[in-house]
Amino acid sequence: MRFAATHKAVSYLMVSTAFSVLALSGELPPELTVLTTVGIVGSYFFEPQRHSFMNHRLYRHGWNLALVVLLGLSILSYLRAEPLLGIGSRFLCCLLLAKLWNRKTNHDYLHAYIISFFMLVAGSILNNNLIYAICFIGYVVFATWALTLLHLRREMEENYLLKHLPARDGRGAESERVEVERILNSRRVVGTPFLLGTSLISLAIFASSAVIFLLMPRIGIGLDIPLQRHGVQTSGFSDRIQLGGHGRIRDNPQVALRVELPAGRPSHPLYFRGVTFDRYDRGQWSRSKKLPPQPLGRYMNYYVPGEESTALSWPKLERRLSGALRAEVYLEPLDVPVLLVPVRLLAIVPPEALVPGAAMHIHPGPGGEIFLAERRAGIRYTTYSDVSMPDAIQLAQAPDLPPDHDEDLDPYLDVPQTLPARVRQLAVDLTRGARGPYEKITTLIQYLQRNYTYTTTLQRDDRYEPLEDFLFVQKRGHCEYFASALAMMLRVVGVPTRSVNGYLGGEWNEYGRYLVVRQQNAHAWIEAYLEGNGWVTFDPTPPSAFPLLEEGVWAHLRQLIDTLEMSWFKYVIEYDLRTQVQMAEGAIRWVQKHQQRRGLGLRPHLHRLKYLAGGLLIMVALGFLSAWMVLRWGGSRRRGTMPHRPKADRLLRQALAFLERRGHRQRPAETLRQLATRIGAAGDPAAEPFARLVDRYYAYRFGGEPVDMAEFRSLTRSLLETPPADSSKKNEPTLGEEPPSHAVA
Repeated sequence: MRFAATHKAVSYLMVSTAFSVLALSGELPPELTVLTTVGIVGSYFFEPQRHSFMNHRLYRHGWNLALVVLLGLSILSYLRAEPLLGIGSRFLCCLLLAKLWNRKTNHDYLHAYIISFFMLVAGSILNNNLIYAICFIGYVVFATWALTLLHLRREMEENYLLKHLPARDGRGAESERVEVERILNSRRVVGTPFLLGTSLISLAIFASSAVIFLLMPRIGIGLDIPLQRHGVQTSGFSDRIQLGGHGRIRDNPQVALRVELPAGRPSHPLYFRGVTFDRYDRGQWSRSKKLPPQPLGRYMNYYVPGEESTALSWPKLERRLSGALRAEVYLEPLDVPVLLVPVRLLAIVPPEALVPGAAMHIHPGPGGEIFLAERRAGIRYTTYSDVSMPDAIQLAQAPDLPPDHDEDLDPYLDVPQTLPARVRQLAVDLTRGARGPYEKITTLIQYLQRNYTYTTTLQRDDRYEPLEDFLFVQKRGHCEYFASALAMMLRVVGVPTRSVNGYLGGEWNEYGRYLVVRQQNAHAWIEAYLEGNGWVTFDPTPPSAFPLLEEGVWAHLRQLIDTLEMSWFKYVIEYDLRTQVQMAEGAIRWVQKHQQRRGLGLRPHLHRLKYLAGGLLIMVALGFLSAWMVLRWGGSRRRGTMPHRPKADRLLRQALAFLERRGHRQRPAETLRQLATRIGAAGDPAAEPFARLVDRYYAYRFGGEPVDMAEFRSLTRSLLETPPADSSKKNEPTLGEEPPSHAVA
């Protein structure tokens, strides 16, 4: 591939990779993403040097005026309190297009590289998932290629560009012949060995940096740097829930949260509570403002819900958490700033306890929710929950709610006037003769599961109230209809009930050993209050509603990709001192597990680790050595006869010494071609053979052509045998005489 074409290709790979990071973040407007993509592709096939209108003032001033207008609009957007990062990202896209469509010199390429670097920095904040990692590695390799070739091109152009000489003896200005186009179009300057060698060097440096990143202690400095997981906002939670909305997200495979369970795969599906609702009216659930938040006590870094949390001590907390299910939750961004937690939460360690200085404050909700300050980034926290199944015998012994019950339960007994009479009558008829709230609940659940069908393809008759339409007309619906029908019928018969929105189940990742909960696992159920037992979870949705787990090659591939993404989040984006300590403890446990039991301790394994570390260092050194040899071997192949270079340089120094004796000393910063032109202007007959010698030297030195030493000696001999312009010049050196050291370049 020609040198100029290679340089342009790797330059576009570099800027395109940086733009991809920014575009895949989802923060750019779709129309700007399409426009920038088309503009980058179109500019690749547009060569500004071939079009005369590029030098017209209107063309240049048009681009400048457009950028000034865009800058003004960006400033106005910032004054309107729009996010600075989004404004800057949009302006960078426009600036990149302007530079690519006006590229002429090396400075234009360098400016495009700088813009791409700022794009990469912005993308690291807006889009730091696994695709960012892949693009970043590509950017490192492409940037190494592009900057190296840019340096070579600049050296070529500065040494070969057209140089004008001042007029002499009344004649017009003279200029030397230009060779830069021939060299830029040469296929021998760079090739596959060059690109392969620089890639190996880039990856070796990247690997060394990764090792330093993993080993360097993570010390918090109290800054809230927004380098955290940024995913697509997931829907499914809001302050209001409209019946019918759940079916739109049932087939969405987007990840909502990932859960690491040290105890291993759970024996039964886990419920992850999100938001609870107490007010229902015409198919819409909402939360009352009058409900007080539940108590949330704190001991050390543990937040514990419940009335008894105000009298905590470490022994009490330790006894409470013994046998609890511990879960490390990696939560993606949600529309509502709520932490998804397993039901029957015992304690939670919020993010502020994991990241020093993080601005992450939590507060309880009226239904036991755990809210936090609004934040779009993905977060990590630890939960402790009691997931044991409730005792049916104990639940059956719960009495009916007494008349003098706690007034805080009144909102959960409220039945709107808009609820149709036949819905009320159905609840009364079905529970007639039932003893206690638990029997009422199980009776209604059995009725719903036996007589109604689960579906996400809804049909709606607007003449009826949504629950009336579900119970008496359609007799089909999804989990929100089942949960809402059960909740309202239980309230009719005097059982305090609230609707809960969250997630159920998930897919166990066999590669990463963690639970993946997706949007399609979004679910709705109810919680009923039973005296002596508190709020208990009940789910009226038929078991056939839950999606079957995928199998086959695609399912395993999806798990593997998700494991890589989870590792990227855990060990790069959210890598802190806590994770570092966990990795070290895991390594120590692995060594202790495999150590010999007869009093040998860790010494044999440390001995092996010493050899392992030495082997890794040797591998890194061999990698650098291989890259250097590839570069050297590739350069030798392109130049054809590299071993002749010292001989050719020695002959050229003889020629320069010969010319210096004739009074033509090479001036500082004067090229060999300029020296030949100056000698010719002085009327010295040595100018012609010296010019031919310089042509052959340049062709071999920079053009990649092979050296014919016989021809080189012949040209040097012709120069040395040139009769002097002045007969008084004597003592010229002869061929083979070693001249004094002289600068060639």
